[in-house]
Amino acid sequence: MNLKNEKNFIFLSVGIILIFLLSMGYFFQTEISSLRKANKQETSVKRLRFAGVGDNLIHDSIYNAADRRKGLFGDGQYDFDHLYEI
Repeated sequence: MNLKNEKNFIFLSVGIILIFLLSMGYFFQTEISSLRKANKQETSVKRLRFAGVGDNLIHDSIYNAADRRKGLFGDGQYDFDHLYEI
């Protein structure tokens, strides 16, 4: 090869490598971007706030009524749903 052909070969090789690297960078950038979007959708945080005010659960009548609403009386299962808004 003569000097002119060697320069052309080097420029062509560098051009091909540069195009390859740029296309790989674009591909990985779009893949990472789509993965980030998927992660944002999957990791949505749901919050629940509960405020219990007063002494409504310390009275025997409340416990007995909740016990009768759930299962058999005296089985240790209670249903307090009717006391709270959901």
